[in-house]
Amino acid sequence: MEEKEKMEFTNIDIAEGMVESSVKSEDSNDANDNSSVKTEDEQKGINLEEEYNKLKKINEFLKEELQKALEQVDLFKDQWARERAEFLNYKKRVQQEIQNSKSIGIEEFAKKLFGVLDNLDMVLSSRQNHPEVLNFVLGVELIREEFLKILGQYFIKPSVEKGDKFNPSLMEAIDVEIREDLQEEVVLEVYKKAYIKEEPNQKINVLRVASVKVGKPKQAIISDRHNHFDSEKTNPNPN
Repeated sequence: MEEKEKMEFTNIDIAEGMVESSVKSEDSNDANDNSSVKTEDEQKGINLEEEYNKLKKINEFLKEELQKALEQVDLFKDQWARERAEFLNYKKRVQQEIQNSKSIGIEEFAKKLFGVLDNLDMVLSSRQNHPEVLNFVLGVELIREEFLKILGQYFIKPSVEKGDKFNPSLMEAIDVEIREDLQEEVVLEVYKKAYIKEEPNQKINVLRVASVKVGKPKQAIISDRHNHFDSEKTNPNPN
């Protein structure tokens, strides 16, 4: 029994010895492998560092090129914006010049029609109720209305009527009558009408002033004479 136990312990010791020997052998091999791996890693480390430096230089070069490209883009955008603004301004100027030329052309053509309208107004001012001329006068009135309708499409219309307050910027007094019943200067007769162009949101353009007969109040004439005499007394002419 004891011998049997001794044999079993001996076998265990032998097995343990073999395991230890095997482990030591593997550890030795691992150490050799680690040594070789370390050497390769070191070698690879040198190559990676070189590659990193190369990539770093390439990256810096690309950054510089990208910056240059961005600067060129900004320059082109600025030039494009300037040229576009200049083109829009040029387009507006051309459109304005075309509009002005068109407007001037219309005004010049309209002025040639004012004489025709004056003649029609003269016919209508001497209207008679005689049956033989009534239809003729009505025809003249229709023609006049058509002329005014066409001019109205371009915002041109007649102005100044009998009884209006005298306005020197719109009227020319070719005749004057002193009246005691007036308190201010008014239009007594309209020989030729004024024509104005009144476009929306635009200043009124006087194409022709009216030729009128003006009634002046007598009191205003007397007052003006007194003021004139007083002025001469205050500032006598040395000559």
